[in-house]
Amino acid sequence: MLSPGDRAGVFNTATCLTANRCPAAQHDRCHRTVAHRPAVTQEDIGRHPARIERPSLPYTLHPGTRTVVLGQALPPRDRHNLAHVPAITLRSPENPAERY
Repeated sequence: MLSPGDRAGVFNTATCLTANRCPAAQHDRCHRTVAHRPAVTQEDIGRHPARIERPSLPYTLHPGTRTVVLGQALPPRDRHNLAHVPAITLRSPENPAERY
């Protein structure tokens, strides 16, 4: 069974192109769906930190790339939520106390 198009921001990156284990039909589905996603705006991203009780979380949105870079380390649960709800690529500083 095929999954929805890529929501993790991996499609067509070096990771996707060199380590792709997806069947051709899945790759085609990502190719068709990812290109048609609407651009992510500051407003789209801005409302999510409050949902994880971090309303003043510093971040930078790189327009046109669906990539957000956080200004502080977060626990995996919060990073996962911030990345997957709006379907963005999330970069975060490493948390030295985290082994994940």
